[in-house]
Order: sequence, then structure tokens, then C-alpha cells
Amino acid sequence: MPTRCAGAGVLLKVTVLFLLFALLSGCGGPSTSAQYVDLAGEQFNDEEFANAIDSCSEAIALDPSNADAYMLRAFSYTLLRRYDDGLSDLAEAISLAPNRADLYLYRSQIHAALGQTAKAADDRDRALKLDPNLLSN
Repeated sequence: MPTRCAGAGVLLKVTVLFLLFALLSGCGGPSTSAQYVDLAGEQFNDEEFANAIDSCSEAIALDPSNADAYMLRAFSYTLLRRYDDGLSDLAEAISLAPNRADLYLYRSQIHAALGQTAKAADDRDRALKLDPNLLSN
């Protein structure tokens, strides 16, 4: 007759309780738009731009009004030289948060990098109208 280890049943119960706690507490990864943006920020800082794009896309899927997700995805696209995608995301971010001077400034930098000096100047001027002290920091 096989012997049964008394601790095996306890270990199984502890394991199940741990997994249930982890699932309920969100330890499995991000579950909100803000958490995905935070993860994308970490990935961006680690120069994992493709992963940051994916995380921002998840954030946007959960909350299409998250201007920060569009902005960070635009940064990531730009560093991968996907300028049109970056401009598109900044246009969306601006439509969601039209009074954020930083968004216009970032878009002006992409326009300048593409040699679109008139568009760059327009966006820079708009940014400075919204926040006259933007460039003095």
C-alpha cells in the first residue's frame, strides 16, 4: 500500500491559496491602462521600444482616452524611426488633451527632424502660447 506524505495535502492547499491571492491581487501583470503605461515607461527607459509600443497599445485598448499612452507610444515609434506613426499618435494625444503644451513641443521636434520647418515652428509657437515658460526649464 502506497504511503502518503501528510505535508503534500497542506502544500497543495498553500499553493492554491497563493495562486488565488496572486490572481486576485494582480500580481500576474498590469491590468489597468495606467499600469500598462507605467510598464511601457520602464520598457522605454530600458530601450525596449517595441515592447513599450505593445504596452502602450494595451493601455489604449483599455482606455482610448489615455493621452499619456499615445504620447509614450509616439516617443517609442520615433526612436524606431517610425515618424509617421509617432506623428499620428501625437495628433491623437493632442485631440484628447489640446491644452498640453508638451504634446505640441514633442510634435514640433518630429517635424523639425523631418525637415518640416513650418510645421515645427507652428507647433512650437502653439506650445509656447499654452505655456510661455515651457522652454525655460
